[in-house]
Amino acid sequence: MAKIGGMPNVVFSLYGVLLEGPGPEDRQRIEAAAGVEDPEAFWRVYSQLRPEYEAGLISDKQWWQKVANRAGLVEFSIAEAVAADFGARLDANEDMVAYAEQLIDEGHQVGVLANLPVGLARLVRAKHTWLGDLAAVAMSCDIGVAKPDPRAYAVAVDALGATVKDTLYFDANPSWVAGAREVGLRSYLISGVPSVKQVLATEPRKAPRNKRG
Repeated sequence: MAKIGGMPNVVFSLYGVLLEGPGPEDRQRIEAAAGVEDPEAFWRVYSQLRPEYEAGLISDKQWWQKVANRAGLVEFSIAEAVAADFGARLDANEDMVAYAEQLIDEGHQVGVLANLPVGLARLVRAKHTWLGDLAAVAMSCDIGVAKPDPRAYAVAVDALGATVKDTLYFDANPSWVAGAREVGLRSYLISGVPSVKQVLATEPRKAPRNKRG
């Protein structure tokens, strides 16, 4: 579906934008569940191995086994580690969600591009039914590639029936913003509703359409 009235399409990342990412206490719970003795080494390995996991190419068990081997983890419950990891990524940023809904009501096509492993994606979809209000939801585990792979951004834009020229991308991760810019998206590093509003203030607008009943 094409954009309405010259208004830009909008693609949001999930974490750090519409959903809250893990905070310090969440990280401590993950470390405790995984029996981590060297947090710095653990999180380095965690990040390095995440793309394959989030692309849906390996299972929870396979991924945690790889992390354990690389980070020197010894004895821990994979089920508990998965629960701690996923549990840290289920809370919504209510202000941003409400603003995304407002943008939809104003006539923007709004989509999401998110890096999520299969199990977490299932939980997120079940809890956050507002995702169904969006024009398109592209999750890495469903499309087989994760940000910052250029193909991930292409899928998100295509899912909106849009082009990179008429689409804005918002993320809280500098690397993912840079990846989006490399494929031609107008991409912005944001920290909340005001930063999105500041960008959209320069974009063409039209009168709000009728709200969904």
